[in-house]
Amino acid sequence: QRRVHGLTGKLIIKPQSAKLTRDTETFGKMDPYVVIKIGDKTFKTDTHSSGGKTPKWSNVFEFNRKTEDTMEFEIFDKDKVSDDTIGKGTFSISNLCNAPKKNFAGPIQIYHKSKQAGEVYFEIDFYPDAPAGGPGGMGSVSYTH
Repeated sequence: QRRVHGLTGKLIIKPQSAKLTRDTETFGKMDPYVVIKIGDKTFKTDTHSSGGKTPKWSNVFEFNRKTEDTMEFEIFDKDKVSDDTIGKGTFSISNLCNAPKKNFAGPIQIYHKSKQAGEVYFEIDFYPDAPAGGPGGMGSVSYTH
C-alpha cells in the first residue's frame, strides 16, 4: 500500500520565538500569539503579553500526520476589541517527512499583504510510524533513547 503523500507519523511542533518587523501597536507593545493550522486541526500558543517584536513561546503541539502536506500559521496581536494579524507563513510538511533528517529548527518568513513582516523560529520534528508487519512478521520495533 503506497502512500502518495509520504510517511504517516507524529509531528512535534514548537513555535519558539519571533523577530517581527511589523508592529500593529501605535502605543505600547504587541501581545503576540501564533495560530497553527494543519488539515482540519488548529493549535494556538499562549499570548506573550507585551512580547512586542521579540515574543517567545513554550507551547508544544503534537499532530498525527496522515496526508497533510502543509502547515499554515498566522501571528496575531491580542487586542481588547479584535486581534490584529501581524503576518502569515507556511511550512512544507511533506518536504520534512521526505528529508533524510526529519527535524527542522530555524526561522520561517512571515508576510502581511505580500510584504515581509518578520520571521518565526520553529522546532519541528517528525517521527514516522513503524511499518506494519515488518521483516519476519515481528510487528513494530521500539527504540529506546
